[in-house]
Amino acid sequence: MATRFKFGTFNAENLFLRYEFNKRGQNKIKETLNKEELTIGDFKRELVNFKEVPTIERELTKLVITENKPDILAMVEVESLETLKKFNKNYLNGFYNYMMLIEGNDIRGINLGIYSKDFPIGNIRTHQFEYNSLTKGKLFSRDCLEVELNVWGSILTILINHFKSKIESNKNDINTAAKLRKKQAKRVSEILVERFGNKLDRGDFIVCGDLNSNPDEDPLSPLLSLKNLENVVERLPKDDRWTYWWDKKNQIGQFDYILLSPSLSNNNPTSKPFIERRGMPKINACCKEKRFEIGQTKEQSASDHCPVYIELKI
Repeated sequence: MATRFKFGTFNAENLFLRYEFNKRGQNKIKETLNKEELTIGDFKRELVNFKEVPTIERELTKLVITENKPDILAMVEVESLETLKKFNKNYLNGFYNYMMLIEGNDIRGINLGIYSKDFPIGNIRTHQFEYNSLTKGKLFSRDCLEVELNVWGSILTILINHFKSKIESNKNDINTAAKLRKKQAKRVSEILVERFGNKLDRGDFIVCGDLNSNPDEDPLSPLLSLKNLENVVERLPKDDRWTYWWDKKNQIGQFDYILLSPSLSNNNPTSKPFIERRGMPKINACCKEKRFEIGQTKEQSASDHCPVYIELKI
């Protein structure tokens, strides 16, 4: 029996079946949402607001996965369960036997899902209906999706997240977004304590996903300050921890996380994460790694985020 498995988290940036919103479409959502004029997913009615996803970008998305072959992969920004199924069949050669996605709160239809090669998926819990007093709406921008996997007879719980984006139109929106991310981080920390105890020692779990903040920024403090919860990316040298590139400002940062429970952290003291950057666009001057070469333009990429992988034993 194998004793180790590879885990990964990846924001695949708008992994849709065929179409994604173009810039005009994203603006139209903001303009028409309150007028109830836009029907998400009705491509015949609003096709002008969509563009077809370039196949070469999907090939790059494939490569950052298949070159690493994670046994378990948390997926962020995926349209639907059908998308996971078709991407697995058409691009990953059916590598994964188990997959799940529950549609969440995002109006663009970017959701949280998971792939598992050999470990069956058990209980699933969504937090998308939790209330947020700050905006008088849903707390989680997408969801905090809990998924239990049976890993060689042990239960491994994955909490997949995609916190509120940093990209807002004005200073007030930016401040509100930061406050919301902090509320989301606080709630995830509460979920952990509720389920695994004050010492987080009642089971094996991983918190992962795109948290849309750097580790030293205030919004993540309620989560990252939890005693015994380890951000394993910090096992890498400081200048090698970035997972995200913002093209408009040529900025990099760690937005993508794998946070280990005390049990997993203690059982894997020497395991170091690997940040896969070969799918980054060639115009990213911050990236020193050699890119995959499949005829892409300088702007095309697997995603604006890098997958993060780590080998673990349970």
